[in-house]
Amino acid sequence: MLNTIEATMNERGKIRLREPFRLPTPRRVLVTILDEPPVEAQTSEVPAQTAKTDQLLAFLDKLEQLPRSSRTTEEMNADIQAERDAWER
Repeated sequence: MLNTIEATMNERGKIRLREPFRLPTPRRVLVTILDEPPVEAQTSEVPAQTAKTDQLLAFLDKLEQLPRSSRTTEEMNADIQAERDAWER
């Protein structure tokens, strides 16, 4: 079964679907890049909400570019506990 889903791709190749879409299991996809700018989303949001959404999405994109920590959760929790213990002295 084929499905066509509208999306926008940014300069770094990040694809954003215009509407939520879930699959029961992973599937192979083909991406077709159109030679035209993205169509503005039809939305009932007020401009302030749209601006906040855009800011949040830009922030999340920046987070993805940051290096990941190589420390384990246990190591981070131990460091936090050590800091808490130091406060109590």
